Amino acid sequence: MMLRNYSIIVPFSGGVESTALVYHLKTTGYDPYCFHIKANPGEVNTIQQKAKLLDVKVVTVQTDYNPHEGYLFNREASHEHYKNTFNYDGLPPMHYAWATIAFNLAMTNVVKCVYFGHNGGRLTPDDTLGDNFHEFGEKQYEGYVNAAKTLDLDLTFQAPLAHLSKQEQYQMLPDNLKKLIYVCRHGTDKHCMKCKKCEELKAICTKEQLQYYV
Repeated sequence: MMLRNYSIIVPFSGGVESTALVYHLKTTGYDPYCFHIKANPGEVNTIQQKAKLLDVKVVTVQTDYNPHEGYLFNREASHEHYKNTFNYDGLPPMHYAWATIAFNLAMTNVVKCVYFGHNGGRLTPDDTLGDNFHEFGEKQYEGYVNAAKTLDLDLTFQAPLAHLSKQEQYQMLPDNLKKLIYVCRHGTDKHCMKCKKCEELKAICTKEQLQYYV
């Protein structure tokens, strides 16, 4: 079996931005190494289907997304904090986990570039309703870049499609990939069509495309 010479690592959630990013890289001649953090059934059920269509390797990493009691010494305070500041379910953001795993992969394999999905904070081309917490993710990368420098590795974190809104990235995908997009926050194997992520999906789809998910 011929080994693939990967030069790019991509955190691949299977949502709009990461799928658009991998599609963009493949159609422009790159072969990214992708990893996926196991979070909920909907993502897991479609991630390898997308990998096959895109002809990419996707390794699934399992982390303790909802830690057990022995891991948290103040679950109630943590839950209340994140419920008030981040999302309805009270769980901490996943950005730090994606960044940490990407950094470890880059260090272990001496890969100098991590590409991540980003919509520039825009849901559609003319608004500012996109993912507000991507800036938080970008700030975390600065520490990893500095850490890499001490090991003489010129590591960069880039978002090649950040100039495009979520809608523009979604509409650049072929229909067979659109049908496999999964974004729901409720952790079930189907879209609830009620959570914030599902509402965003409804805003960027045509009526015909929306039928893929309901």
